[in-house]
Amino acid sequence: MANAGADINFESRRRLVKAISQLPLLQICTIKIYNDLLIFDGISGLIFQSLKYICLGISSLDQLVYLCRCSPNLKRLIIDAVIDESLNIDDCSSLANLTHLSIRTEATMEEFERLLSKARSLVSLSLVCSNIECHNGKRWQQILSKLHLSTFRFLFFTDPGPAMNSIIDPFRENFWLEHGWYIRYEQQKTNGYNDLYTIPYPGLSFLLELTDNFTVASTTTVDAMKIFESLSELVYIGCETEIPSNKNYFFPQIKTLVLKTDTLPPSNIVSFKYVTELKLYTALTQYMFNEVSLPALTRLILQVLPTTWTIPCLNGQIQYLKIRTTKSLIDDEVEAMCASTSFAINCKHISLPIQSKKSVSVLLNQLTCLESVDFMFYETVSVADLAIKDEWIRNETNLRNFLLTIDTEEERLALWIGRSNILI
Repeated sequence: MANAGADINFESRRRLVKAISQLPLLQICTIKIYNDLLIFDGISGLIFQSLKYICLGISSLDQLVYLCRCSPNLKRLIIDAVIDESLNIDDCSSLANLTHLSIRTEATMEEFERLLSKARSLVSLSLVCSNIECHNGKRWQQILSKLHLSTFRFLFFTDPGPAMNSIIDPFRENFWLEHGWYIRYEQQKTNGYNDLYTIPYPGLSFLLELTDNFTVASTTTVDAMKIFESLSELVYIGCETEIPSNKNYFFPQIKTLVLKTDTLPPSNIVSFKYVTELKLYTALTQYMFNEVSLPALTRLILQVLPTTWTIPCLNGQIQYLKIRTTKSLIDDEVEAMCASTSFAINCKHISLPIQSKKSVSVLLNQLTCLESVDFMFYETVSVADLAIKDEWIRNETNLRNFLLTIDTEEERLALWIGRSNILI
């Protein structure tokens, strides 16, 4: 089993691919390339002889075909990136051995037909497609009738123009119902697209933004709790309309809640008891949680500073705090944060932008539970300007056991803190 994660240039990506291919017993591989994508064509002698499962990022359908050509025993393939380049290869027979395929793509119906016509061993297919023409239920029935799938999951984004019945009715035919593939269609979302997806919802994250003319159609009457039971992240934009009980929505297992409004989603559609992470793109207020408790919350990510550092319901809970404001925190803000029992008192990990050495010393001296700190510097202050070294930390703080790293390119300073008497 191999895992790789990096931000690397073109030649480095080719060398990485070549190096992985030379691991003779490798069967499972996960590659996360953050800004770049992998290339599998044009590398002499490239073959992954024993590889059976791979999760990686590629940008074109051609590279998907090339990868399968290099991997004669590949069974499971997950593309963890949006494939936005077209399919130019005619021969897709290298997909013949795949049993599981999961991709996010902008492919056309014609490209899907060419790819899947050769993937005759598929038993599981998962698709997220942003091509607004790929919602044709009749054409999908023709494609899928030639396969032997036990699992088919999709999320398609459709143009707001077509009438609801013209989209959903083809999925009411016996072919879909006999396979147990039930479909749900959400119309008039304000993000400019409608959502068409299989039940249960196939993604891990869901954007909830409802307007007065929002409507839902489905090919089944399954309870809303079943639709979203596997969903772990909810991005809440807001509601302009009241949701009657939980007919259309209920999110029972949300672990990450992303708020882009200053109100929480209604408690009749979200269970808050499993939320461990809260991401806020609006200012946190002490009134936000008056009627709701988040007993499992330990991680807080703020894009905007709170209106107050006193939020009683958060007292002692937060162990991981990340602040990503557009401006660095001034000394007074850092002092207020450290003095508050709501936010940082029990924090083990903190990441935030600051401006001065004073903020460093205040934070390190007042927060006694810290295990790691990540300071960022931008605007007019650089990490080099502050000249923070090991000796300065020992003189100005109570820390004795720590590991300091400085990245002058990224303007970051990180500390790993030991709480024993053994010097790291």
